[in-house]
Amino acid sequence: VTSLSPVALVRTDKDGLVTFVNDAFLRIYGREQEEMLMDGWADAVHPDDIERLEKEWAANVRSREEQSRERA
Repeated sequence: VTSLSPVALVRTDKDGLVTFVNDAFLRIYGREQEEMLMDGWADAVHPDDIERLEKEWAANVRSREEQSRERA
């Protein structure tokens, strides 16, 4: 199902390291699977956004709650 989804999907482990991204994620961000695993996702973020996003990511990891984000 995840390989057919047009929506970018990401799964992380309990420490916030990326363990899976689907094909839509790779197409949208123009990256290879190996680049996005573990903490490689940060390389796909615009430099103006990285500080804010890393803080949000860390807060999400600490909360241990499932997170979902939608972008237009």
